[in-house]
Amino acid sequence: ATALGNLASLRIAQQRHQDALALFQRALEQAPDAAGLHAGRGYALYAIGQAAAAIASLERALALDPGLEEARSHLALARRSQGGR
Repeated sequence: ATALGNLASLRIAQQRHQDALALFQRALEQAPDAAGLHAGRGYALYAIGQAAAAIASLERALALDPGLEEARSHLALARRSQGGR
């Protein structure tokens, strides 16, 4: 799961969000309680315009690790894009 997560993060950096999403999905099959993977998946979903799904994934990340600031900031972005706070 770690290698897939690292590759997915690289795809995010390359602006290849759809590829990143697929990799995060595969990584989560191996490590379903990995907060960082849920956060990455959430950001990838947000980046491809799926804000509602992104919010759910980012909320899951924060439920697993309330101190994950990256997830918190991405959640705020996703909520704003939906007209929320």
